[in-house]
Amino acid sequence: MEVLNFFEELGHFVRAEGLQAESVWHRFGRMARRYWALYQPAIEKIREEDKDPTLYEDFERLNGVMADLDRQHDVAEEHITKQHLRRFVEEEALTDKDHST
Repeated sequence: MEVLNFFEELGHFVRAEGLQAESVWHRFGRMARRYWALYQPAIEKIREEDKDPTLYEDFERLNGVMADLDRQHDVAEEHITKQHLRRFVEEEALTDKDHST
């Protein structure tokens, strides 16, 4: 939940123009796109169960903005595959393990 809330808040700040989308893209674009791809099915399920389509809408919008910036910068990752996500989860697990020691 902390990750989802982080990206929701980050998306809110980008939408409110408190942060520049380009700056967010440089620092968090890759992570935002991958976390959205990982959690989108769960978010859609929660939206349906809670009958609230607005849940994590700023995170969803942030993902779209990051995808647009990927295209503008000719980043070849138009579609995030299961292989991308598997590698990302493995990298995140290693990073988390490194910080816990």
